[in-house]
Amino acid sequence: MNWYNGSIPEAVAEAKRNNKLFLVYIEGSDEMSKQMTDTYNDPIIAEKLSCDSIVALKLIANSVPYMQFCAIYPVLVIPSSFFIGGNGAPIEIITGSLPPAEFSNKLMKLLETYETSFKVKKESQTSSTLSPPKEPEVSIPSGSQNENSGSEPSTSQTATAAESLQEKIERAKVLVEAQKQQRAQQEKEKEKDDEMKRRSEGKAIQQAQQTRQDNELKEWAKNRAKEKEEERLAREKVKAMIAQDRAERAAKYQQAKEAEQAEKERLIRNREEAERAMRNAAMSSNDARIQFRLPDGSYTTHCFSADASLEEARRFVIEVVQPPFSSFGLCTTFPRRHFTESNYPESLRDLQLAPSAVLLILPERAISNVSPGSSFISNLFWTLMSPLTTVWNFIRSFFPGSTQPSHSTRSQSPSDSQEAASTAANNLNNNTRQRNHGRRESPFAKREGNIFRINNQSDDDENNTWNGNSTQQM
Repeated sequence: MNWYNGSIPEAVAEAKRNNKLFLVYIEGSDEMSKQMTDTYNDPIIAEKLSCDSIVALKLIANSVPYMQFCAIYPVLVIPSSFFIGGNGAPIEIITGSLPPAEFSNKLMKLLETYETSFKVKKESQTSSTLSPPKEPEVSIPSGSQNENSGSEPSTSQTATAAESLQEKIERAKVLVEAQKQQRAQQEKEKEKDDEMKRRSEGKAIQQAQQTRQDNELKEWAKNRAKEKEEERLAREKVKAMIAQDRAERAAKYQQAKEAEQAEKERLIRNREEAERAMRNAAMSSNDARIQFRLPDGSYTTHCFSADASLEEARRFVIEVVQPPFSSFGLCTTFPRRHFTESNYPESLRDLQLAPSAVLLILPERAISNVSPGSSFISNLFWTLMSPLTTVWNFIRSFFPGSTQPSHSTRSQSPSDSQEAASTAANNLNNNTRQRNHGRRESPFAKREGNIFRINNQSDDDENNTWNGNSTQQM
């Protein structure tokens, strides 16, 4: 784009002298100014502005020529393009940047409007400068009077003078009408220029307000996005803390579960080791030390071969122990087992009665009255205690003198068998009751036979009374 190189007064003089359209472009340093400069540098725009009917001047914002121009024409927006006519009034003000196609259309319309206005003004000026032609004066020589000198002027001269006066009046009317039309056209153009200026200024103000609103909206959107990002980070932080807390609780739960499982496995392993030790002891032992205990508390101990059958132990009871009842059964307490006739052919080793065991001799009626599932807690407890009891009996078998008190075995007649059975049952109940009383009762549970009852201990504080001065009274 070829801009005018002179100053503002020179450019104004050049535009007035040649009746050209005066273009002033205010350029800034922002992105919008760069875009408008690129529009002016477009080949099509540069070609249109290089014609003979436009004087294009570019001013840099905040420069001295820019300040001089702002003293006459207020500049609201940068960049701005002022199209000024010959009378000094702006025809069009373009604020901001426009693409080349849109700017080219505006430029074409401006040129057409300016050329049309310029032609009308030129014609009116031409018509106003035309002067009416002078009528030739008719002079009568002094020596050319005819014989009828005293007669009136001729009719032709009078008609010519009247016609000349009428033409002058008509021409004057035409000139007055042309001047009126010219003034009306000037007023109309002035009003149009004022309206265009007002619209341009309003458009510039509206665009400035829109720009400010857009900037405020962008700032609000930026702040809103920042707040949302902060809220998202806070939620992520809370979620991370919750996940970490859950992971820690899961780890603690897993650790406790593993510890509990390890404890169970340890107990099972200890029990298996105890059972294995008991089986090994039973397998390695060749003797089976059996203690036969009667309901009255008396007992007899005898050592059998580990491979001897339970039938031999039963015959020993009949022949040697001689219980006071004819029909009896053999059973163990730890664990609770009742041997039937199907167990008699089995060896003491297979029945886990070696190297030592305690067999209770009970009448069949007492055995049948005992319910095997009367106490689940008791069975579970003695099942867990049976390996320890077996080991204890095995150790105690090596010290026969310390574990066998003096006792007497008495024989009874068959007629007294029922009385002896009842006496034995009473003694068994008394011994059981004494053993139960001998044990220290639990403060939370009370045992009655094979039934455990939970005690509801009353607290001493619940039995206390309170007097009026907030002191406790027992």
